This record gives sequence, C-alpha cells and structure tokens, in this order.
Amino acid sequence: SLSPGFAWNQLNYGFCCRPGYWFDLFERGRHVHRNRARWQNAVFEVRVNAAGKVEYVANGQIQYTSGRKPPGDVMFATSWHDTNSKLSDVKLCGSERMKLTCADYKCPRGKALKPNAEKLAEGQKLTKEKCCQDLPKCKKCKWFFPGWRQVTCQSTAWDQNYNCDKALTRAKNRHWAWHSRNGMGVRGNSKVEMQLTFHQPHKLYGWREQCAAPWGAMCCLNKFKIQKGDSVKGPWTSVYANSAGPSNRGSYKGAEFYFLEPVQSKYLNMVFESNHGDPHYGGRVVIRQMEFYGLPVAGTSRACRGQKMPEGETGCGHMLEQKCKGSFWEIDTRRFQCAWVEDAMEAGGGSCVTKNWC
Repeated sequence: SLSPGFAWNQLNYGFCCRPGYWFDLFERGRHVHRNRARWQNAVFEVRVNAAGKVEYVANGQIQYTSGRKPPGDVMFATSWHDTNSKLSDVKLCGSERMKLTCADYKCPRGKALKPNAEKLAEGQKLTKEKCCQDLPKCKKCKWFFPGWRQVTCQSTAWDQNYNCDKALTRAKNRHWAWHSRNGMGVRGNSKVEMQLTFHQPHKLYGWREQCAAPWGAMCCLNKFKIQKGDSVKGPWTSVYANSAGPSNRGSYKGAEFYFLEPVQSKYLNMVFESNHGDPHYGGRVVIRQMEFYGLPVAGTSRACRGQKMPEGETGCGHMLEQKCKGSFWEIDTRRFQCAWVEDAMEAGGGSCVTKNWC
C-alpha cells in the first residue's frame, strides 16, 4: 500500500471504485455520492478548484463538488479493500495542469459570467475582472416560464412524456423534464436543437435552466448557444454562447446567464452542444424549468390588470381561473403572471373556465 496503516474512513476525500466500473464517494467515512455510469478505462481526479472547493472528476468532467472545506495542507493516500487491488498511472498535478477557465469561477453578487466563459483565462489566475460582467439594468424585468406566456417549442424528445413543453413550465415532479431522443444526443460532434416561438414579442436579458436528478449529473447541460431568426426555420444568427460550468454539475440547481445585449426576436433556436460526460443513448441531455429574464416589447400588449378586455381584443390573452390550477396551465398569483392559452384551447371536461381578464 502507498499508505501503510491508513484506514478508508480517515480519507477526507475519496473515490471508491466498484466492480462493474462505477464508483462511490466517501468523506471521512460518510457516503456522499454514488455514480452508476460505467467508467471502464476512465481517468479519475480529486482536485481543489479556484474557489477552494474539492472536485471529483472523471474523464475531465466534474461529477461532484464537496461541501467540506479542505485543510491548508493536503496529501495523497490510499486504502485497499480487496486483495490483488492496484493503481496505475498515478500523477500528482497542480492547478497549472488543470487548465481552469472562467466557467469554474463563481462571480460575486451583482455579477454574472461573461459569454464564452469556458474559453476565458485558461491556465491564468481567475479574477472577477476577467470572468464577470455587470447584471443588465432592467427595472421591470422578471424571470418567467415561457410556457406561461404562450411560447411554443419544437424539438425531438425521448417520447411524448418528455416533450420540450415539459421544460417550459414549473416542474410538477422530479421527472417533469425534457429528455433528448434516444440516439440523438450530444455525443462527439452531435448537437440537439430546440426552437422557441414567442407569440408575444419579448426583450430578453437572461436565461436559466435546471437539471433533473433522476438521470444523474452527467446528463446536465454544459456547452450551449442561443440563436435568433426571422422564422421558426431560420436562418439563425448566434447571439449568445457559454458553458454551464460547475454550478450545473452535481447540484441540479442549474445555471443562470445574462446577455451583454438584449435579445429581441419572436424566434429562438437553443443549441445544446455537450453534457457533463454521459455517453449513453447518443449523449443524452435533460433540461427542466427553463426561464427567461425580460419583459414584453412595448406596444405588443396592454396593461390590463383588473380590467375586462373589450370584446374581440386579445392583447392580454386569456387567463384560467384558480380552479384550473391542476391542469397544465397554471397561474402564478404571487408574481401576477398570466397563464397564456390559445383561443381555441378546449378546457378539459368543462372543469376549467377562461376569462378575458389579465
């Protein structure tokens, strides 16, 4: 053994490799994470990132970030569980070998990562000046679910239970998400696209999404870009690109992005280019609770809070009454947002009623 007399429950941060090529993570004898993906011939790392937190890495992709702060001095140790076990190609590497980028940097409050963060400051000292930008100044902007504002989507999906519209509203359960189609993911140079149509034009200043825990951290979104166009079929012009970074690896809380310039278009193309290492089913990606930060374009809707709309006018759409809350369309009374529905939508079984109120 490289560490005579060292017990496994003394390891502050430890990989435990299992038969079948999957692994567990232990910290001071406490089990903190399990990853059942097959990691045959994989390269594992335990490292301290620029923020001073310990990361567990497999094949270059962060699988878990520890909540336990490391001591000032660290050492390498092993503990053998089975006879005839061995390690191979062991290397001790410093931060200069890790090629950290701004995607690994946590910006202070009031700041957000700059676009293309995964390409910024590679191998250099990370600072807020290099990595961060001011949040957009928009007093009336709010975060909103696009599905609540009559935004529709087109994309391939695993099946009808995981269509893209599942990503456009607040999740009703752990499995409420969009899941890429079997064999049509982001493995290699492949990518997945999702087109969004805003029936009411908006000016957008930011975007955020979450991952879904049932499928594991490796299915979370990593690299992506946002494009705008003149129709749902394009042609498309790229307006933003970035990497989800460490905030979307292992925590499932997702990532949040702000644009340097506002994006205004009725048609967006979300291009998902990579996940965090899952090679299965073509490199699957799972997204839920997608939100945009912005506001409707002036002149495209009426401020009609508490007003009844004149007959034939649809500027504020229709809002479902509270008793429809169990349906797909919901009302967020706390933020006073309408649940937008098509005029021709049938309220299921007469249990839901539409009103010309906003």
